[in-house]
Amino acid sequence: MADRPLANIAPYITPWSGEAVDASVIVYSPRGGIGYAEETPWDRDIDGVLWTRRSFARGAGTPEYAAVHPQRQRQCMGGSLCQVSGEPAHENAQGNLWLLDEASAAEALQGRAVGAPPICADCVPVALERCPELRKGYALLRVGTPLIAGVHGTVYKRGPAFPVAAGKDYVPYGTPRARWVLAGQLYAHLRDCTPVSLDEVLALLDGASPDLRRLRHG
Repeated sequence: MADRPLANIAPYITPWSGEAVDASVIVYSPRGGIGYAEETPWDRDIDGVLWTRRSFARGAGTPEYAAVHPQRQRQCMGGSLCQVSGEPAHENAQGNLWLLDEASAAEALQGRAVGAPPICADCVPVALERCPELRKGYALLRVGTPLIAGVHGTVYKRGPAFPVAAGKDYVPYGTPRARWVLAGQLYAHLRDCTPVSLDEVLALLDGASPDLRRLRHG
């Protein structure tokens, strides 16, 4: 699952150029909404939502930092795994650790679903050092109750012969549009949130690390 050397290059949920996006045609599904012409049991989640297909070849080619690998993001969000390393996220009595950019943190605290999976304590310094969005501002939270709520992806509508892409959006589970979305990320509501200071997280780690000294002393 995890590969620390690769995590030092790109987060676990980051796709690589060598991981091909499947180009299968989207068709009308007999169950309603959209589907693949030749579906496998792995193409839908337990709620029946169709997922984007992408191959697994982490480390092949170059990282695509602006994108998210759909299956690895889903694995991390649904399995409480670190989005950077793919290892178990850090957890204590207050819940799992989340590191969010300012915009996502504001959305989470306002009750909106977010697509960023949790993180392990070891990866916090790496993420703060290397992620441009986090350098603009961030929030560390302990989340007592993460609730899977829906997906983000390409929403389709009826077309003359085949379904037609109508844009990307967040779609909650259990809604009519859930049959018409090709999911790319799993989203969750973050409930029972407790703000955490960076010093609290760094105290869990080895203070001899150069990354930690840089973060502590600016």
